[in-house]
Amino acid sequence: MSLSRIPEFALQPQTIAATLLCITLVSVIHKRLTRSNKLPLPPGPPGNFIFGNYIPNAFAYRKFEEWTQEYGPVFTLRQGRTTIIVVGRLQAAIDIMEKEGAALADRPHNISAGDTLSGGMRVMFTPAGEKHKKMRRALHAHLQPKIVASYAPIFMRNAKQHILDVIDNPNRHQDHAKRYAASVIMSLAYGRHPKSFEDPDVRAVYRCLTRLGFALRPGAWKVDAYPFLK
Repeated sequence: MSLSRIPEFALQPQTIAATLLCITLVSVIHKRLTRSNKLPLPPGPPGNFIFGNYIPNAFAYRKFEEWTQEYGPVFTLRQGRTTIIVVGRLQAAIDIMEKEGAALADRPHNISAGDTLSGGMRVMFTPAGEKHKKMRRALHAHLQPKIVASYAPIFMRNAKQHILDVIDNPNRHQDHAKRYAASVIMSLAYGRHPKSFEDPDVRAVYRCLTRLGFALRPGAWKVDAYPFLK
């Protein structure tokens, strides 16, 4: 075959350079995603070298239990460049918290639930630092034992209402419990006293909690695994 019959694009230096660049880029990504840390990570299921492990969108805990039985009470998953350590047994969690308590003072950055959904104003997602200290001090001022004792009338009023609600309609006992919890918090924080689960403010609270629960499901939003998507 003469050179004149070889496709023109095969002889272009730009094509060769682009191909080499792609190969190099893939190699670098693979190396960075699979590089070892100073300490070995717990074993875990193998995953795609770029995307990591697939975590089911629903009932992920069932898959976690399967992996716990296969790889042990502590195992490693990966989502993009994010490494996830799953603790699948109570005793393992207790041992880790007792022995490594200082290393657990901070929390990982959560973009979907912490930044986007909560606007960076939810204590449970705020990383250790001055902002977290200020939020803790603000809460502590209202949660000291002497202060909490003054909340007894609010607790009692809502407890009585809860008992009456259950007697009146026992089939909706879960909704009554939700109303109780929301009413206590809203009474303390805003002076609001919702009387039923149908109260618009109570409904809004639980819509927010439902969205929060979904955002916290492992793998629910790709932005947590690939922060550049933010």
